[in-house]
Amino acid sequence: MTKKGTYFVGEVGVDSGMILMIDPCYIKHMPDLHDDKDWQQFCKGITFEPQEIGGGLMTPNHIGDGGFPVYATYNSDGGITKIEIRFHWTTDVDREKEMKGADRI
Repeated sequence: MTKKGTYFVGEVGVDSGMILMIDPCYIKHMPDLHDDKDWQQFCKGITFEPQEIGGGLMTPNHIGDGGFPVYATYNSDGGITKIEIRFHWTTDVDREKEMKGADRI
């Protein structure tokens, strides 16, 4: 069982300057999210403010492309109470340490 606290759990990649958090089962009903044919039309409707889309949340990171750390906060029962994407690494040393798994659960 995971101890209560906040832990580095991975990294999320960004190529569009935006993150989309969604249950994958919703995407299968939204061809504009996974079909290149409609991709340009989908992109025209994007605003660079946090917005709900298809039952998920899309938000810009206002930094651009890159990989960003993700942390999970666990309660005393081992349940996840929060997922946090930090659109920066504190330092290059922190990034190297976390990516090597030193602080991973």
